[in-house]
Order: sequence, then C-alpha cells, then structure tokens
Amino acid sequence: MIGEVVREGRMPPWYADPRHGTFLNEPRLTQEERRKIVDWVRGGAKQGDPAAMPAPLRWPKKKWKISKPDLVVTVRKPVEVPAEGYIPYQYSSMHLPGPAGIFPYVFPEDTWIQEVQIKAQNTNVLHHANLAYVLPEKTKGKKVWGRGEELFITGQVPGGVPLQLEPGLGFLVPKGAVLVLQMHYVTVGTPMSDRISVGIVYAKTPIRKRIRHVQVTNKRFRIPPGAPAHEVRAKRTLKNASSGIGMYVHMHLRGADIKISATYPDGEKETLLVVPNYSFDWQLPYVWKESKKFPAGTVIDCVAHFDNSPFNPYNPDPSKRVKFGPQTYHEMM
Repeated sequence: MIGEVVREGRMPPWYADPRHGTFLNEPRLTQEERRKIVDWVRGGAKQGDPAAMPAPLRWPKKKWKISKPDLVVTVRKPVEVPAEGYIPYQYSSMHLPGPAGIFPYVFPEDTWIQEVQIKAQNTNVLHHANLAYVLPEKTKGKKVWGRGEELFITGQVPGGVPLQLEPGLGFLVPKGAVLVLQMHYVTVGTPMSDRISVGIVYAKTPIRKRIRHVQVTNKRFRIPPGAPAHEVRAKRTLKNASSGIGMYVHMHLRGADIKISATYPDGEKETLLVVPNYSFDWQLPYVWKESKKFPAGTVIDCVAHFDNSPFNPYNPDPSKRVKFGPQTYHEMM
C-alpha cells in the first residue's frame, strides 16, 4: 500500500498542479524521494542498519494545535447524533439556541484575533464546522447564517488546519459580537455525541493588515443527470487593492476539478491554482509562499467541472439533477 500511494502521488495528499503557484504548505515529495520509497518497497521493505536508525519522534502532548488559547468557549450541551440518516446542519450561538445550546460569550470590546481552532470532542461524526460572528442588534429577526463573508472567521474541514496568522495580520471581531457555530454531522452506524470547543489566541503585536475572506461562488447551477463534466463558472471583481494570503476550494462528491485565475486591470492574465483531481476527503488550503498583490479592479475567475455520471464511484445518485445545497448529496462551488 505504501508503494502504491506514493507511486501514484496520492500520498502525501496534495492536489495543486505544480505548474501554477508556489505554496508554503506543499508536502509534495521530490521525484528522487518517491523513487527511493518505491524501490525500497519493491526490494521487500527490509529494515536498514538498526544502529543508524533515528530516535523515535516525540509528539508534543498538546491539547491544541494553536498556541495556548487566551479564550476557550464550549457549547453548553453535546449534540446527539443518531446511528443512521442525514443530519440537518446544527447551529449554536448566544441568540440562536440549538440542540447544542448557546455559545456563551460576548466580546466586550473590539478584539484582534490571530489564531483560531475549532476542536471537536468526537471527530468520528463531525464532518466540518464553520465559525462566524454576528452583532445581535443588527440581526434580530433576520437570517443569521450566510449574511456576509465578512462575518466568517474560519472553518474546520477534512484535511484542514487551524487559522494561524503571521504577526502583523489579524481578524477583527467588533465589540458586542457573539460567535455563531455551524456544524455538519454525519452518521456512522452507531449513536454518538459531540461537544465542540473553540480556542482563540489574541494578537500580541500591532496589526498592520486586516484579514478578510473573499468568496467567488455560484449558487444557481443545475447539473444534469449523468453529465460527466458539467462546467460551472463564477467571477468576482476586487474593488480594493488587496494582498492575497492563499486560496481554498470547496465542492462535494461530484466535484472533479477547478481552476482559479486572475485578470489584472492591464489585461494580463495569471493562473493562480489548478486542482485537476479534487478530493472531498482532503479539503486543503493553498497558502502562497509570498503574498500575491492584486490591484483594484482585478477579476478573479473560477471554472469547475462536476462528474454526475455513473462512472464517478463517489456519486450518490447519477440519475438526479443536482443543485446548490448544504448536504453532501447537493453540490457547492
């Protein structure tokens, strides 16, 4: 198995085309490293000289992947997950009590945060979770989730990592804001429960730049039954000059590939990212080694293809016409 996944490039997991972009978190093996591992497996995977064996790795005994949190908030009650079936998205907030109860914290002042981790007690049933903030006096009686990408803080997805910003960068949570947690649970054949905590590290140095999330999305597509490569496009113009930190792509089980490109105000075009073989199981961030400069007026284009054919082994039902939606049998772009 080791030789197979290394030879085929499935491990370590990385899906960006190497011809486009240089990324800080790329774990790709070199051709020489891959050749050594494959040759070793073909030779019987024999042990080398025990005297030359390095000492075993000692993993730090840390509760959190981020630095020691300044603030930890835990939902009041566990979410009970049944053995079977689809689970509607769960929510928890100070002013949106759900099955998990309230998320008990109000920010007493404008707060710059630099690290955030969403930590599940039971990772077997939590597929992903998204964290945002809202100002209760501005959302009373209105839809809470999906009110603006500027409210989104971070998420936890398969293969993802916590939000950890460089010194000088920060995310601003305004005074009076409360946290909102959106949770997507899946069934695993046995009744289980989960209780999520969120750890937050405050910025300790002066903030030079404020981080904002920019979504390029399309929610109006319809994928025909059996379509093997249905194309969906989206674009967005950046109103202000920006420095890009990285990218993240998201589709569901029919997602096949995606390309992100930029057209600059002078007409120059650049391919920022190509994911030729998207994996729903490894939703990785793509963090640039050096920040990208985007002048005001830059157009970001996304082109994705979806495989709704019976030849897609992950397809829930190739006979269905598929539209945008939250569950995995829906799609996103």
